[in-house]
Amino acid sequence: MKMKFCKVCGTIYDPSAGPCPKCTERELMEQEAERQAYDETMNPEAQKKARKRDWIQLVIGVPAMIGLFYLVFYLAKLFMDKA
Repeated sequence: MKMKFCKVCGTIYDPSAGPCPKCTERELMEQEAERQAYDETMNPEAQKKARKRDWIQLVIGVPAMIGLFYLVFYLAKLFMDKA
């Protein structure tokens, strides 16, 4: 079993198992981020609508999640006091 040294990231890996796992993982993460980014080929109106929809979901979603957590802990405390 011959080990190989990756010149890009400095990881020692087994070449029979495939390419450098650290570099491959980084490339996959970059591709995923590019895929989830706003499409540059979208017309400006569609891009504006997508950004607005995402901001609305963020502004409503985060306080709703905090409220849900608060409600769950409040109900748990309420039931624990009665028990």
